[in-house]
Amino acid sequence: MEQKPDLVENNQEQLTPYLIEATIDNVLPYKDSYLQGLKDVAQLAKREISEEELENKWNEIHTQKWKEMMWKDTEYPSKMQEFWCISGDKYLGKVQYKRYLTEKDKIKQGNIGYEVVPSARRKGVASFMLSKMIEKSKIDGLQEVMIGCDSDNFGSIGVIEKAGGEMVRNHIDIDGVFSNIYLVKL
Repeated sequence: MEQKPDLVENNQEQLTPYLIEATIDNVLPYKDSYLQGLKDVAQLAKREISEEELENKWNEIHTQKWKEMMWKDTEYPSKMQEFWCISGDKYLGKVQYKRYLTEKDKIKQGNIGYEVVPSARRKGVASFMLSKMIEKSKIDGLQEVMIGCDSDNFGSIGVIEKAGGEMVRNHIDIDGVFSNIYLVKL
């Protein structure tokens, strides 16, 4: 499912992001950029990531387990669809979408989740991805979508609220991470 590009402007850099369905064949051309994004996220979190760990993460994409996570019909209602946000030859981030939620999904995760690599943050990429998934949700007949984010992720809070999200509750997971749960009425 390739989305028509929209222009996202920043002070000095212009991006033309678009979404590609994260199938094995579609993501292969973006391997180096994807792995660099993982390195950047790890560095921002002040965490070491080895070349072996990077290669393992890439190899996960090519496994049966990864294929089974993606769903094409309602036979597997808890499965998700994943889309990568690309601009030119650069991986900017990913967005995951679940049309149907399990009880576990309703606690913290919701219908839509996204992440943006550090070099593409504050450039409208998260807003672009969220707006495309909200459009998809409407097409799929949903009346609202649930989105969760860490309580201290002020950038994501702003993106969700700008999209019409209203916080409905807080959640603390087993690791002690505080999350805000939002609903966007469609």
